[in-house]
Amino acid sequence: MVDVTLDNSYPTNGEAITAVNLLGTGATGVYTVSVVTPCVSGYIFSFDHTNMKLKAFYGDYDPAAVGPLVEYANTGAALDALVVRLDVVGY
Repeated sequence: MVDVTLDNSYPTNGEAITAVNLLGTGATGVYTVSVVTPCVSGYIFSFDHTNMKLKAFYGDYDPAAVGPLVEYANTGAALDALVVRLDVVGY
């Protein structure tokens, strides 16, 4: 289990995370990452395995315009200090 504490510099398209970030020095890869706390303070989090990024979304109350969820865009204080717990299996 790994707790990821976000800051106010969330980049559009997700926070890039490496095996070393998740598992520490000496880690070389990640088999799987599951988001244990998918909803934190009203934001929905998911992990993009292909690009190794933690992504943040929020509800869109006009789903006909852009869909039910919208990815949080480039920086801002709303995610500052939020903690997302991940279950990581790596090597």
